[in-house]
Amino acid sequence: MQFLAGLLRPGSHVPDGFFLSYELERVQLSTYGAISANLSPVQKRMVLGMYLIIKVIVARILLNPGKSGFGGGGTMKLGDRSLRNFKLIASVITHATLDYLDDITNGGRRTASEPGAVPEFGDHIFTRKEVGPVYMTAYTVSLPGQPPRQGDFHREMLDAIHALLFKFSALVEEAGKLIPPGSPV
Repeated sequence: MQFLAGLLRPGSHVPDGFFLSYELERVQLSTYGAISANLSPVQKRMVLGMYLIIKVIVARILLNPGKSGFGGGGTMKLGDRSLRNFKLIASVITHATLDYLDDITNGGRRTASEPGAVPEFGDHIFTRKEVGPVYMTAYTVSLPGQPPRQGDFHREMLDAIHALLFKFSALVEEAGKLIPPGSPV
């Protein structure tokens, strides 16, 4: 947490390759790779979302399920179907996260969910069009003894990402108060 808090401070040097192209388009860096201005709360949520959701949950866990301990901790090979399921989940989470980040950083312009918007992912995730039947689905839940309830998967994903990043931002902000001013991260 303190690493992330320190990273978000003006003047913090960002490790080479840490930011994806999506972030580089939205955060101002000096010619030496340091954050050159105070990041707004929206920019902080964007950096934290890209790190926690995209780089850790999606890239390290869901797109590498065998290395992440799924499938018997490496002792059992995952089949093609399982790998496609992980890729589908990673794709839905990625598109939802980028949709949310587009909403807060670009006033809702859909730039990140277009093919190639995060070129570092290449063919590792399904395109928005490929996940559309799952991701953009309205549904009805009927539980015994209760009236049917309508749901909107896309809206619910955006709400969940907002809640996660809002709470994560507050946690990182508190961790930042523990770092003495001027200390290296």
